[in-house]
Amino acid sequence: MKLNVPIICTVLCLSAVLVGTLTAQDAPKDAGEAADVRWQHMAMTVDLNDDQHHRKFVRQLSQVQNDGWELVDVENFDRSGTTIKTVYYFKKPK
Repeated sequence: MKLNVPIICTVLCLSAVLVGTLTAQDAPKDAGEAADVRWQHMAMTVDLNDDQHHRKFVRQLSQVQNDGWELVDVENFDRSGTTIKTVYYFKKPK
C-alpha cells in the first residue's frame, strides 16, 4: 500500500492549526461584543499534483496561525473522482 505523503502532511499540519485555533478562542462576554467584530477572509489553495506548491503551503500554515488566522472551512475540487486541489478558508478579526 503506497502512502500519499503530501496528503498526510497536510492533514497533520491542519490538525495542529485547528487545535491551536480552537484552544485560543475566547467566547464573547455578551451579545454586543460579538456584534462588533468585523472579519478579514483569506483563501489558500493547494494543488495536490504539485509537490513544490504543496511543500510551500505546509510551511505557510505555521505563519498563518501565528498571524491570527482561524481555519473555518476546507473545500476539495475533484476531477473524474480524484481530488485535484484543496482550498482552505481562513478568517481573523480586522
